[in-house]
Amino acid sequence: MKIVLSTVLLLLVLAVPDGTEAAEPEGLAAESLWQWRYVADPQISPDGTRVAFVNVTTLQDEDRYGSDIWVAGSGETKPFTTHAGPDSQPRWSPDGDKLAFISKRKDKAQIYILDIDGGEARQLTNTKQGVSDLAWSRDGTRIAFLSKDLTAEERREKEEREAREAEQAAGDVDKKTLEKRQKLKAKEEIVLDSLKTRMDGAPDFIQQRNRQRDHIWIVQVGEQFPAKASRITHGDFDDGAPHWSADGRIIYFSAIRKEDAEYQLGDTEIYRVAAIGGSEPIPMTKHKGPDDGPLVSPDGKWIAFTGYDVTEPQPSYAVAELYIMRPDGSQRSLLTAGYERAVGDGVGTDVSAPIGGSSSSIQWKRDSKSIYFTSADRGQVGIQEIRIKDSRITPLIQLARGGILSFTVSGKSDLTVLYTDATLPAQVFMLRDNRPQQSRWSQITDVNAEVARYSAYEEIWYQSFDDREIQGWLIRPIDFEESNSYPLVLYIHGGPHYMYGTSFFHEFQVLANAGYLVFITNPRGSTGYGTEFGNIIQYRYPGDDFRDLMAGVDELITRPYVDADRMGVAGGSGGGLLTAWTVGHSDRFKAAITQRAVINWYSFVGTADYNYSFAKLWFQNFPWRDADDYLSRSPIHYADKVTTPVLIIHSENDFRVPLEQDLQFYTALKMQKKKAKLVLYPQESHGLSRDGRPSHRISRLNHILAWFDELL
Repeated sequence: MKIVLSTVLLLLVLAVPDGTEAAEPEGLAAESLWQWRYVADPQISPDGTRVAFVNVTTLQDEDRYGSDIWVAGSGETKPFTTHAGPDSQPRWSPDGDKLAFISKRKDKAQIYILDIDGGEARQLTNTKQGVSDLAWSRDGTRIAFLSKDLTAEERREKEEREAREAEQAAGDVDKKTLEKRQKLKAKEEIVLDSLKTRMDGAPDFIQQRNRQRDHIWIVQVGEQFPAKASRITHGDFDDGAPHWSADGRIIYFSAIRKEDAEYQLGDTEIYRVAAIGGSEPIPMTKHKGPDDGPLVSPDGKWIAFTGYDVTEPQPSYAVAELYIMRPDGSQRSLLTAGYERAVGDGVGTDVSAPIGGSSSSIQWKRDSKSIYFTSADRGQVGIQEIRIKDSRITPLIQLARGGILSFTVSGKSDLTVLYTDATLPAQVFMLRDNRPQQSRWSQITDVNAEVARYSAYEEIWYQSFDDREIQGWLIRPIDFEESNSYPLVLYIHGGPHYMYGTSFFHEFQVLANAGYLVFITNPRGSTGYGTEFGNIIQYRYPGDDFRDLMAGVDELITRPYVDADRMGVAGGSGGGLLTAWTVGHSDRFKAAITQRAVINWYSFVGTADYNYSFAKLWFQNFPWRDADDYLSRSPIHYADKVTTPVLIIHSENDFRVPLEQDLQFYTALKMQKKKAKLVLYPQESHGLSRDGRPSHRISRLNHILAWFDELL
C-alpha cells in the first residue's frame, strides 16, 4: 500500500515502475478472497495533512479477518498499529495530536489512545462489555462512547456469585449440592416475553433477564490509563451513537425511548442529556417518523439530522430528508423539501470491509454555512452541498460512474473519500482545497490493483411492460468476443429497497472471468430513483418488479452473443425471493440459485427477527387475517410449476430470513423429485456473502460456479 503521487482521471491508470514490464493479470477467481485487502473508515486530520484509515487483511491460517490503523501523510502511507487484535474506528483528537481507536486486544473491545508522533498505545477504557461509537469532546478532554449491559453469561455468573455468598453467610453447603444446582441451571428453560426473540447472527434467544442495551458512557482523557468511565443514560432502551455539543455540556443521540418501543417501526427521536449529572434524557423532536444522526455544526449554532414524516399506512420506502434545528430544539426546518433523492444513501458492493466500521455520509462544511451529504442517483453516488440560508443544493462531486461510500472533512474543508467503481475496489482518495474534479484527486491507497483484470460495465436503459424506463448494466466475460455466444446470468439484488450501480462487485467479476455475461438491473422498488419508484412495490412484492426483470432479459437476448438457451438466474435475500418467484413463473432459465430467500410469507413474518416490521410494511393485514394475500405472494405457492434446477444456499444463524424458509423450498422441490441442492453454512448470518468466514465465502462462490457450469 502506498501513496500514488500522480492524480487520477475518470479511468484510473496504475503506472508500472521504470525498467519493468508487468504481466497482464488474469481474471478474478473465487480464491482471490484469500489475498483480498479492504480499506475502511477514512478519517482526515483536523489540519488536512494526514488521513487515518482501517486496513483489513484476510488471515488465511486463522480463516478470519485482521485489521490495523494506517496513516497517510508526509509522502508515505504506513501502519500506525500492528497489534494482533483487530483495530478499528480511528478518530483524531480535535488538536490532531492523538488518535483514539477501538481495539479488541483482550476479551472485549476497548478504547486506546496513541500519540501521533508514535509510542505505545494506552488503554483508556476497561468496561466489562466493550465499547463502540467513540466521539471526542470539542476540547479533547473527554470521549463519549456506547457500551452494553452485562451479557447473559456475566449476569448469570453475578447471580450465582451473589447466591453463593448468601449461602455461605447462612451456613456451609456441601459440594454435591452445589454441583447438582449447577447442572440444573445448565438445563433451565428459555423464557421469552418480548416481540423480538432473535437477532440475525446471534445464536441465543433474547430473554428479558439477559437482554443487553446500548447506553452512553463518558471517560476522561488525562494521565490515568485506564480511566474510570461514567454512564449517563439508563433504562430498558437502546441509545444511539453520542454527539457532543460545542461547549461539551450536552450529549445528543437518537433513540426510541417510548412505551412499546418494539412496535414503533423506527420512530426515533433526537434526545439531549447532560454530560455531567446523570439527568434524564429530554426529547428534542416529537413527530411520527425517524429522527436520526444528530450532527452539531462547527460553530455550535445548529444541529443537522435526517428523517422523514411517516404517513398512514407507513410506506416501505421513503427518501431520507435533511433537517436542522437549534441546540435547544427550536427552529426546526426541512432543508431538502422537493429533493427527490435520499440523503446519505449509497450503492451496493460485496467488498465493503467485513470489519473496521464506516465513516460518515453527512458532514458539516467547516464554515457552518453548508452541509455535505452523499446521495444515490441512477447507479452513482456523489456528494451534494446544501446551503443553510436558502436550501440551495449544488453537486459538489458529480460522477460519471462509481460511488462515494463515505467521506470526512478537515478544518480547511479538504475531503477524504472512500470511492469505488466497476473496475476499482474501494480506495481512499484526498481532495485538496475542496476540488470536486475527479481528475485532481490524490489516490491514497492502492489495494487489490494487482490481483486481477476486471471487466467494465455497459449501461443499458430499457422499457418495461408499462413503458417505465429501467436501468441496468451488462458485465462481459474477460476475453469477450462479439462473434462468440455466451451464457447469461440475471443477478437480482436484495432489499428490495437497494441499488445496483457501477460499484465494484467481486462476485460479478468472478462470474465474468468464468465466461458468463452478468446482467444486473434496478427494477421498481430500487433506491436511487425517487420515492414513487421505490415505494410502488409496497403490497405488490413480488410482482411487477419481476416483469421489469424479464423485460431486461428480452432486451438482451436480441443480441447475437447472448445464448437464450443458456440462461441462469440468481439472487440473495430479496433477490433470492425474486429468483424463487421467477422459476415458479417462467421456464426460460436452465439454472437458478436462490440464497437466504423468503419463500413463505405466512411463516416468515412469525419467525424472522424483524417480524412485526415485515408484516406491517409489506402487507395490509396480519397473515391470520388475510392468508390468501400472503400465500399468493409466496414462491412456495408455485413450487409445482418449477422446472428449473435450483441450488439453495443458506446460513444456520440467519435469523433475518430464517433457515426454515429455504428448507421449505428445498423440501417442496425434493418431494416432487425435482433437481435441487441445499448448501448450509454453520455459524454464519444473513451477511455470509459480505462478512462470512473467508473459507465459507470462497466455498459459496465455487458452489455457484459449479452449478452454473454443470447446467449452462
